[in-house]
Amino acid sequence: MANRIDPVLRDFLATSLAAEGPVTNERARAIAVHADISLRTLRRIIAWGKTGVRERPKLGRPAFPQAVFDRARELIELHLNDVGWRYGEGTILAAFGDAIPRSVVIRVVRELKAERKQRVRSDKLARRVGFKATAQGALW
Repeated sequence: MANRIDPVLRDFLATSLAAEGPVTNERARAIAVHADISLRTLRRIIAWGKTGVRERPKLGRPAFPQAVFDRARELIELHLNDVGWRYGEGTILAAFGDAIPRSVVIRVVRELKAERKQRVRSDKLARRVGFKATAQGALW
């Protein structure tokens, strides 16, 4: 069975089968075998057609608003500047308690540390002085 179904076929099956009404198990199995999809997938396609949804619904929790990330970024950056950049999510979560969600803290800390690492690396490269070796194997 295929992992993905063609969107055109999915839309066709959703609209046509949902409009017909109840589909018997035998007919559903035959359609699923012919379309190279599982029976469960076919049942979900029919359900999507009945609700009028054309795209697969997003699963899981809704994302946090950008304002939550922006505020958390400010707070976490101030905290890391105060205590030092060697601390990770666990220390920050302990410091803020339930004020900032765990997933937000993990993402913001990862982004802040990556940005700081790049900034430190570029500063180090800017201070770097070139040299030219004029003698092979020379020690000085």
